[in-house]
Amino acid sequence: MAKRSFLQSVGDALAGVAATWRTQRSFRIQAALAAALAVVLAYLRPPLVFSALCMAMAMLFLAAELFNTAFEKLADHLHPEHHPAIGAAKDCAAGAVLLGCAGAGFVGMLTLLSFLRDGSPPCSASDAAFAVPRTVVRYSFVFMPRAMCRSARA
Repeated sequence: MAKRSFLQSVGDALAGVAATWRTQRSFRIQAALAAALAVVLAYLRPPLVFSALCMAMAMLFLAAELFNTAFEKLADHLHPEHHPAIGAAKDCAAGAVLLGCAGAGFVGMLTLLSFLRDGSPPCSASDAAFAVPRTVVRYSFVFMPRAMCRSARA
């Protein structure tokens, strides 16, 4: 196979996303939810670390949907007639997407709950790396070095 340029590879990846967009209703719904999430995060302005986590989760479940679509298309091409084993494999791939979506929803709900419960104000750029709502610290068993605490920097 001939060596391809980076731009050609990016073009192929975008063509895959476009093909999935055209053929998969669930991908379009999930992409709309990810766009709505970005709008809600821009409006609420939670700490930057939570915004980044929520958007990363949204991109991960869109990527999972792309993998699922690729797997289904390959399985359908290799074995067009219905087969129980292939059906079970496709169900497992769809289940992985479902779990990813549930995880993303869970992260989003915890972020929103934390924001509403604590009334966390928007962070400045200098505080973004250190912004951790009280609920996370309250239930965390992770050691946090003193240098990361706001009181240590003041």
